[in-house]
Amino acid sequence: MGKIIPKISIMNIGFDLDRIFINYPPFVPARAIDYFHQDHSKKRLFYRIPKTPLSKFFRRLIHCSPMRPKIAKNIRFIQNFPYHNPHKPNLYLISSRYKTLEDITRRKLKEYNLVEPFDAIYLNIKNQQPHIFKAGMLKKLKINLFVDDNLLVLKYLKKHCPKTQLLWYNPYTKEKDEEIPTITGLEEIKHFLK
Repeated sequence: MGKIIPKISIMNIGFDLDRIFINYPPFVPARAIDYFHQDHSKKRLFYRIPKTPLSKFFRRLIHCSPMRPKIAKNIRFIQNFPYHNPHKPNLYLISSRYKTLEDITRRKLKEYNLVEPFDAIYLNIKNQQPHIFKAGMLKKLKINLFVDDNLLVLKYLKKHCPKTQLLWYNPYTKEKDEEIPTITGLEEIKHFLK
């Protein structure tokens, strides 16, 4: 009788872009940027999508090169992934950046050598609400593990994508969350790999 070879389950791992691989502008508090992007007049999670020429111009301006430095250690991590895993996971970049930022983002990804490590890159070019876009992509791609820096989005995803293990990337504060595991470095994802 022949040897039974077990089926190999390949993991699908997704990563957000901003504050994971590309940082916020220096000297600007992250909370201020997050507050500006959200629409607080709504009683639910809701983000401002740039629609006017002025809002699109401003959004593009704060995403220009000197305003968005790379996070070198995380880029090195993804370029050298995985940790001695003989079955390389599928890696996806899932960013909720809107259509108006598509050309800037694609240039920046090439400049920072962030195209090659990923099996596919998805941007929010239909201008959906970020949390809705990400939930749809996690389900469509059958993402097993997703890393994001936005706790509000992660809490939404926890309710709508129960099959995905979520990790809160938070090297910036000592804050933790009771429901979503916190990591302070991308290398910590090795503890969540199959």
